[in-house]
Amino acid sequence: MTGLAGRGRQHGNWGLPRGQGDYPVTGVSWYEALAYAEFVGKVLPTVHHWANAAGLSAGESIVPLSNFGGRGLSRTGAYRGMSPSGAYDMAGNAKEWCWNLSGSNRYIMGGAWSEPTYMFNTADAQPAFDRSAGNGFRCTKYVAPEKVPKAATDPIILKYPRDYSKEKPVSMPFSMCTEGCTSMTRRL
Repeated sequence: MTGLAGRGRQHGNWGLPRGQGDYPVTGVSWYEALAYAEFVGKVLPTVHHWANAAGLSAGESIVPLSNFGGRGLSRTGAYRGMSPSGAYDMAGNAKEWCWNLSGSNRYIMGGAWSEPTYMFNTADAQPAFDRSAGNGFRCTKYVAPEKVPKAATDPIILKYPRDYSKEKPVSMPFSMCTEGCTSMTRRL
């Protein structure tokens, strides 16, 4: 749970190591994150709400002040990377599970301390049972949950860029290319 200190699993072991009570809880699956959120009367944010709170458009000023680069998990709030909405630790440190599905996977956003910086702006969907060491979560509480549009909680299927390996190459006779290039050169 990034942003709030807590007790829980870290790196696959129940309970936090001595002296790490103010570190994010990591090594949790989407199901464990959801169970905790429900236990405390909150929910996991939708990808849309997470992205809005994270300030993805301000990544160039947030990421350099965040925990990326393989130095290890850090205590909550140790880095100065603050989003435009005032949230810390949304870039790096621990990835954060979100509500939305992508196929059979769930979104986990923000990137972890061990990942490259571009993961802050990358939509990442992983198996819901994934308990990787960098997987954490952030809870949210909607002021008016009944007003959250259904579309915000719907599955999000990413449409990846065109697969150029399946495209038919454009062919042009070599003579056309050399004639075109020659006439272009003469004009210059």
